[in-house]
Amino acid sequence: MRVKISFANRTLIGVILKIDETSDFPLNKLKTITACLDPEPLLKAMDIKLLNWVIQYYHCNPGDALAIAFPINLRSAKKSALLGTKGWCLTPLAKTLDLTHIQQKTPKQAQILTALKKNPLSHQIVKTNLKASSAQLKILRDKAWIEACTIEDIIAKETKKEQAPQLNQEQQIVVDAIAKNFNQFKTYLINGITGSGKTEVYLTLIEIALKQQKQILVLVPEISLTPQLLTRFERRLNARIAIIHSALNNTEKEQAWLQCQAHKADVLIGTRSAVFTPLPKLGLIIIDEEHDGSFKEHHGVLYSARDVVIVRAKNQQVPVVLGTATPSLESFYNASTQRYQQLWLKKRAGNAIPPKIELLNILDVHLEAGMSLALLKLIEKTLQQNNQVLIFLNRRGFAPILICHHCGWVAGCDHCDSRLTLHAKHQQLRCHHCGYQQPLPVSCPQCQSAAITTIGQGTERLENVLSKKFPNYPLTRIDRDTTSRKGHLAEKLAEVKKGEKKIIIGTQMLAKGHHFPEVTLVVLLDIDQGLFGVDYRSTEIMAQLITQVSGRAGRAEKKGRVVIQTRHPDHPLLLDLIQNGYASCAEKMLNERQEAQLPPYSYQALVRVDAKTSALAHQLLEEVAKKVQNISQIVEALGPVEAPMHKKAGIYRAHLLLQCQERKDLHYLLHYLIYWLEQYPLAKKLRWSLDIDPKNFA
Repeated sequence: MRVKISFANRTLIGVILKIDETSDFPLNKLKTITACLDPEPLLKAMDIKLLNWVIQYYHCNPGDALAIAFPINLRSAKKSALLGTKGWCLTPLAKTLDLTHIQQKTPKQAQILTALKKNPLSHQIVKTNLKASSAQLKILRDKAWIEACTIEDIIAKETKKEQAPQLNQEQQIVVDAIAKNFNQFKTYLINGITGSGKTEVYLTLIEIALKQQKQILVLVPEISLTPQLLTRFERRLNARIAIIHSALNNTEKEQAWLQCQAHKADVLIGTRSAVFTPLPKLGLIIIDEEHDGSFKEHHGVLYSARDVVIVRAKNQQVPVVLGTATPSLESFYNASTQRYQQLWLKKRAGNAIPPKIELLNILDVHLEAGMSLALLKLIEKTLQQNNQVLIFLNRRGFAPILICHHCGWVAGCDHCDSRLTLHAKHQQLRCHHCGYQQPLPVSCPQCQSAAITTIGQGTERLENVLSKKFPNYPLTRIDRDTTSRKGHLAEKLAEVKKGEKKIIIGTQMLAKGHHFPEVTLVVLLDIDQGLFGVDYRSTEIMAQLITQVSGRAGRAEKKGRVVIQTRHPDHPLLLDLIQNGYASCAEKMLNERQEAQLPPYSYQALVRVDAKTSALAHQLLEEVAKKVQNISQIVEALGPVEAPMHKKAGIYRAHLLLQCQERKDLHYLLHYLIYWLEQYPLAKKLRWSLDIDPKNFA
């Protein structure tokens, strides 16, 4: 429970974790609790047990761990109060209307009124299931036909739900294997190719848990996957569904959290932070796209939601299901050592067949906005057949480089070791790392020449070029710049699914999970950089990305085709991936990791230091490396080295990588190392952090 305590003219919020009858401190030194904010405990014993594991494993302080467990509103003195869900109901006037007459004039209004005549519906249901726009709801409200109301449950249960399709043989085998051990802890890895019907397996398992009156936690890596998953779940499940992700406002997050905590939600769909939401009747955990790097937190407490979930499932003795077409190498390894039970879905659901993947060599080929003439012709042919084309480029903006053709000046960020990206629509140069932006110069700041030009391409430039090349075909661009407004992403995805947009340009947001039945051609541009990354995980990430993006093609009756433009058509990774599939690549990459004794065959922790000068950062890490050598003979200290982006937001960054063959030995050393750092004078002056099982070395 949260309490108020006065500290030096400030009121702070504390959390009572347990009550003791004795104190290590004199009673007159203890502060008096001035108020208790919660009538009932917000966290139960199981929740606190999980947080204690997070504190110990990630070596973070208890205050930070408790902060991530609560939504922002509950980190303050705000009293916890579960409000009813906002919704819509008919006015007394509307109940006297002739809906047949309205149906003839305005069918959409009649549809909304008919649905509300049965029972009030949440705002979420009205927007998602009835596809009602804000403008349509305003018209009905202005006519005094509908009014806002409060609904007790998160989702009003509808009487009629979509009929579940018949599972194919592979799907049924997977469901049966998990269902027979349903009330005990076990980790299952569903290794299912893209389009194999993993979501249908999830839904069947969720229905089993709901029949047992259990709660279900479903984690997804991206906010972009939440709308379509929510829609499918609402159509199928007779359940109250909550969502938690960063696009919600603080009150929405708080209410979803409290509804789960009070067992007024049956299913929680959320991104990474939802892993700590209290679910007193938890019976099943599902992680979709378990390989995704988004499950790893990169600020504050640097936890991995996937790993936390497995500990939570073990604590509460419930099954956890990891689903993906491209398992992480750690999960592949755990399956091979029998820690996870691996289950396969090798066939696409229905009549869909996997797409044909081919490499398009662009060495010595003239490119227009990064696209070859052969590729443009293929796009044109696909559009003429009334099919959709998805073009993947993992770089937003118009162009990544602005350069002076006369003197060679390149627009760089003053605060980072990075170049500024041109955003043509706003005539701005922006840094995608620190957020710095400046107006587009009309001449070179160095030589005043007007001969400034761009190199490379981003999604904005692709949109510009393709809209001119194919003016008769509607186009949409889906990246962070075009989906920042609330609800815009869901609108764009709906347009694509309806076939209203024929050309789809997107970044990593479109790489996984989306089902676009009319997309028959998928194009991957500028993927070569991933083949030669400085991070040893680069090839794994690239193989996953190619496989996931390729999976967007040919997901229905029509055949799919995938074209990868490359200057390295003989690269062994690309050839193996195309000819033998992701599993073959993963096996080879695991062998390489074993030879180099890299994770999962060893364990790592990364010490990061940020300082105002590069010398100070290196000085502290050199002292850390010496201390490691003095404490342990079995933990390697690799470095210190500059971070790949040495300077970011005006701060210099350096790393020291610690590696050991035994997890317990590494954590034993870290326990002493953190204690020493907290006392060391130089460390008190600098910002340092510890990343356990690091995934990002940038």
